[in-house]
Amino acid sequence: MRKEKELDVRFEKFNLICPRCKNQWEEIVVVSRNVGVLDVSCPECKKRILELKIFD
Repeated sequence: MRKEKELDVRFEKFNLICPRCKNQWEEIVVVSRNVGVLDVSCPECKKRILELKIFD
């Protein structure tokens, strides 16, 4: 007998501030098991931002 696991995946809005140019914008992050991985580039200065975020 096989057990089926339900996936815990959701989408969360996350406000970002660029550490270089202080530009602010909003990104949508995929969250699984309360952890979201964010990998984006700033639209103004093109700095890459890589962040792990824990959502409660």
